Amino acid sequence: MWVVKLGGSLLGTDRLGAWLETLSVKEGPGLAIVPGGGVFADTVREHQQRFGLDDSAAHHMAVLAMEQYGWLCHGLMPQLEIAFSSADLSKIHRGGHNAILVPRRILGREDPLPRDWSVTSD
Repeated sequence: MWVVKLGGSLLGTDRLGAWLETLSVKEGPGLAIVPGGGVFADTVREHQQRFGLDDSAAHHMAVLAMEQYGWLCHGLMPQLEIAFSSADLSKIHRGGHNAILVPRRILGREDPLPRDWSVTSD
């Protein structure tokens, strides 16, 4: 399986659609796109500071930011299916499709990541 992190900075360019089109037709062992947070994560950072939110709340919000970007990408390129788990990824790949992995459900069960900004989707 190939894993590609799709940076949120692409939201500010005219290249996002071209990247999604390229990734949607990539053949091979299966592709899992991990979305960044982009402007959605920037909003979390801004509101964490504005409202004095703790790192745990901001962490969960940032994971949701990744999911928002993932759904935006899916809306632009529906051929890229949404995967919520490794089982979803396997099923999507067996069907010959590529996927956008949104990690909220995986991390909701077992989230080993630190609850701060030291870890990002990169």
